[in-house]
Amino acid sequence: RWEKSGIRAPADVVEKDDLVSLLLGQPLGAQAVAEPRRPAQEQLDPPKRNVSANVSTSVKEEPEPVAKKAAPQGAATSSSQASRTSQKKPPPGKRFERMAAEVATEGLDDGEKSSVQSSLKQQFQRMKEQKRKEEAKRLAVQQREEAERHTAEAQLPVQTAQLGDGPGSYLITKKTLATVRADRGSGKVDELLPGQVVQVIEVTECEGRIRARIEDPPCWFSIVNNDTGTRFAEKEAPRQKPKVSTRKAPSRFAAFSRANVAKVREESPEPDFAPPPP
Repeated sequence: RWEKSGIRAPADVVEKDDLVSLLLGQPLGAQAVAEPRRPAQEQLDPPKRNVSANVSTSVKEEPEPVAKKAAPQGAATSSSQASRTSQKKPPPGKRFERMAAEVATEGLDDGEKSSVQSSLKQQFQRMKEQKRKEEAKRLAVQQREEAERHTAEAQLPVQTAQLGDGPGSYLITKKTLATVRADRGSGKVDELLPGQVVQVIEVTECEGRIRARIEDPPCWFSIVNNDTGTRFAEKEAPRQKPKVSTRKAPSRFAAFSRANVAKVREESPEPDFAPPPP
């Protein structure tokens, strides 16, 4: 094999050993002195048993998969979380009382601890009672305000549907603003003054008020404020047409003839002959 390649084995081996020694920082020939020279065939083709040994050791040294180890850790954390959640914490008030008692009784003997704890307990009881009274007072005020609100709503005037507000002629009774659209924030157009008569063509409920649309000027205004019961316009009763007499007036000829007859009677003399006896 060496003869076919045309290289002398001993010289090659020596040069390789010297190169390794230089790379490792050892003096030349140290490796040759330290251990006997191996044959060239053994250096080029190392024994297979060493490779198998290295492979076996590397296989043994491989760590176990991380997933297998992670599973029991996750199970342990879940069990610990479950145990923590199962232990219910006391309410904040109880924890405060316990901490206050621990701070107040720190460094005291048993007799002093019991007296301090009893005084703290009484103080906490008084605080709870005061808080309960304040809560009851607040609820009573809230209920009274609710009842007053319902009473005020019941005392409001009749709503629009019962009043019969709708299209028709309205007399403005209080000064009110006229807007472009039904909502009051749409922009002011004009002011309607008391005594003004408007012709309503549409009525709707908007923002707690009864709003009406008129033709002249074309705008919307409030008829009723449902929250306060204030009316800004009253509906006028329909005007009745004047009655026309069916009696005919006397003609000019009849009046002239009657006047002539009366005049003739006044001017005619009495008759010369005496009336016959009865």
